[in-house]
Amino acid sequence: MKQISFLLLHILVPLFLSGQDLNGRWTGRDSHELNGRMFTFNKETIIKQDGNKLSGKTLVVEEGTKNHFVIQFSGTVKNGKVKLILDKVLKVDYPQTTWSILCFRNFKGELIVDEIKNMLILDLKNYGTDLIYDLKSKTYSEGICHPTFTKLTKKYRDNENQSLIVEDSSKQTNANKSQIILIDKKEIKLFTKSVKIKVWDRFEEDADIINLYLNGKIIFPNLKVTKKGELLEIELIPGINIIEVEALNEGNVSPNTSSVSIFTDIQQYDISLSAKKGERDSLKIILD
Repeated sequence: MKQISFLLLHILVPLFLSGQDLNGRWTGRDSHELNGRMFTFNKETIIKQDGNKLSGKTLVVEEGTKNHFVIQFSGTVKNGKVKLILDKVLKVDYPQTTWSILCFRNFKGELIVDEIKNMLILDLKNYGTDLIYDLKSKTYSEGICHPTFTKLTKKYRDNENQSLIVEDSSKQTNANKSQIILIDKKEIKLFTKSVKIKVWDRFEEDADIINLYLNGKIIFPNLKVTKKGELLEIELIPGINIIEVEALNEGNVSPNTSSVSIFTDIQQYDISLSAKKGERDSLKIILD
């Protein structure tokens, strides 16, 4: 254990030593326990950096529900220290909840680089006054919510961290029909017929094997799910397209899990699918 701790101290280097650009797409996954229940939230943050100044948007989705919100923030980065300050709430959609309030926060913390895993890490905690939203009255007030911590990550050396899923689909126009629009957790809308898909393991390889289907037909049988992954080009049909992952085993850790990335010319969208042996999980793509 001491050897591991010593190693980590030399691997996880404060980011200000590297001068890494923060621009791009960051993702995170937080869990909180409330009244004996565990709630998990998936986060996607788009950061734009101009010198020491930061700006961007964050989408937060409560896992297993349609509940989500989008916020806009500004911030700073200096000597490896980051502040993200809430500017305004752009959207709140919480149709499936018994919660009474939501808390929108300011965050501060440190930028770290993990050379071995090729990851940049934003290690953050809330600070200052929170903005509290009453879901029933739909009003805002200032206050202090329970402390929270969050981690956002992206690849250390990767210039393809582009995504617009935090954009409100109601604002789409004919001028940007190459964009991907998030409709639900496992449903997206595209305007491009020819796309590339990559099937890979975003976590640890554990010998998962799948069949990959497009609209009921196998397009990749007996696929081993690896960190490197397999890249395929597919043609979508107008309307609804279904991508299915069939679990042929459950690897070393149940259930069988795989990540599916959808690529257009300028966009990327990632989603995780999982199933027990003999079962399927699916992603719906609507081609407009």
